[in-house]
Amino acid sequence: LENARLFDETQRRAAELATINTVSQALAGELNLESLIELVGEQIRNTFNADIAYVALLNEETDTINFSYTHGEELTPMPYGQGLTSKIIETGKPLLINQDLDKRRQELGATQVGNQARSYLGVPIFVASRAIGVVSVQSTEQENVFTEDDQRLLGTIAANVGVALQNARFFDEIQTRNREITESLEQQT
Repeated sequence: LENARLFDETQRRAAELATINTVSQALAGELNLESLIELVGEQIRNTFNADIAYVALLNEETDTINFSYTHGEELTPMPYGQGLTSKIIETGKPLLINQDLDKRRQELGATQVGNQARSYLGVPIFVASRAIGVVSVQSTEQENVFTEDDQRLLGTIAANVGVALQNARFFDEIQTRNREITESLEQQT
């Protein structure tokens, strides 16, 4: 029995490492922000077999949360401060709720946004030590779907997303500066 348990644990760890490796390799080569988010969304949806999955990013200029990737429901931009996503960004801490989601949401002072889930896992995306978004997976059918191991795996994926987002933003800034310099040089000549 112990050997069977260890074998299962080894298989699960190998699957987690394969997921992290796949996401890391894909993110390392992607500088297009939309493609990057789509790739991450599809990977987490498949890895966690989620009924609902999303990647949400905070727009600090408009104080809204934009759902750059969604699966299972369409989420429209919402004011920062509503819902569990805002709570995760605000605290910078992951949120794992497997039972009594309504009760837990009320305790946190968060409003219901979108479809009702029975199990919820959300982790912050950090850029330069600031939470700027959330990666979330949810089950609308069952409670107790996600574990602390799932939380760690999703946290690792979110950390990779943060680095990739920062790289993509730097790349966009460099492209914009290059265009400005080129235009300036053309005007001078």
